[in-house]
Amino acid sequence: MFYGPGLAHHKLAMTLIGLQHRALVALFYGVVFISSLGLRANAAPPANDHFTNAISIAGIISVSATNVGATAELGEPAHADVPAARSMWWKWSPTLAATYSIVTTNNLATNGLKLDTTLAVYTGNSVSKLTRVVANDDTDFGEFGATWSRAVFRAYPGETLFIAVDSIDASGSFRLNINLAGPIAQPWQATNLFGEPLLSSTFIGQVVMVDFWETICGACVEELPDLIRVQNALRPRGFTFVGLSGDHDPVVVRDYVGDSSINYPIAMKNSAVETILAGGPVGYPTKILLDPEGRIVGRYLGGHPEAYYRSLIEPLLRPSPPVRLSVVRAQGGVRLSWPGWQSGYRIETSSDLSGRLWSSNDIRPTISNSQYNLTLSNSHAAQFFRLAKP
Repeated sequence: MFYGPGLAHHKLAMTLIGLQHRALVALFYGVVFISSLGLRANAAPPANDHFTNAISIAGIISVSATNVGATAELGEPAHADVPAARSMWWKWSPTLAATYSIVTTNNLATNGLKLDTTLAVYTGNSVSKLTRVVANDDTDFGEFGATWSRAVFRAYPGETLFIAVDSIDASGSFRLNINLAGPIAQPWQATNLFGEPLLSSTFIGQVVMVDFWETICGACVEELPDLIRVQNALRPRGFTFVGLSGDHDPVVVRDYVGDSSINYPIAMKNSAVETILAGGPVGYPTKILLDPEGRIVGRYLGGHPEAYYRSLIEPLLRPSPPVRLSVVRAQGGVRLSWPGWQSGYRIETSSDLSGRLWSSNDIRPTISNSQYNLTLSNSHAAQFFRLAKP
């Protein structure tokens, strides 16, 4: 799909050529870009210039767009901490519970230079009452000096998220690409400081940031207090760092860790895990971010403060919306069902809400038609049912 000003602006461009012989006109699928020593026509705004006119999209998708003529609205937030200027809006519905990436690519400004985009994802129902999920100006995905944007976050079916794309200093064209955030890593293992195996399977279901580091790396040592604070803050929500040391002697690392306050697993790097997670040898520090399914969703170079790491990790820890439990009473029992993308739940029952006494049920659900299903016989005295995670 391509969204642009349309044929009316082609006529406008032809008029301008007659008035300004030095004007250069480029037609791209009906979109007109005009430049002449800084001159740019006053194009009509795109259809999705305002939040209330956000274009609906769903799932994994790529769209082309231009923000020529786009404006900022009263009360609009600063996207990626850059004041709104030429923003466009999409209303997106995920179709899978997964970690997604939204990337702007093929960015081209009307002056022929690279278009510097900003990107933000929100929840909310009006432009002045939005809650930011994630935002990015220039991607941190292993590339310095980039002007394209990349945001990584967790999303769930049943929720609606709003995507804003803006640009800095100029307007132009770009593609908005929404996809799963990365490939699932092959199983890997390392050896901890006591010679025992540390397996990747231990961390499935958690958000993990693998830190390739050394005790003699200045940037690694300098940022350790920040990593410890991140671990303390986010561990209860399902996150952990895993440190993989490039030192040659595990005894040296063990002594170093013993004298520090490191509060997450430390093991020794090996070439196999380096290749699986980073594609080959790495410099120090290098961090690889993995989602709960083990997808490699980010690679980050150098040392950074606590706030930087939290901005990358917390969007992956977003909880799902409340899960709706369907209860259908029929002859012979009670049929319970809930969405198939919501795994890890068990059924709890109660016959009296006033006592707040709930009993766990060990019957395993089946899954069909993208739904978990479980049937309880009439021998159960329960009148109330709920979903809970162990």
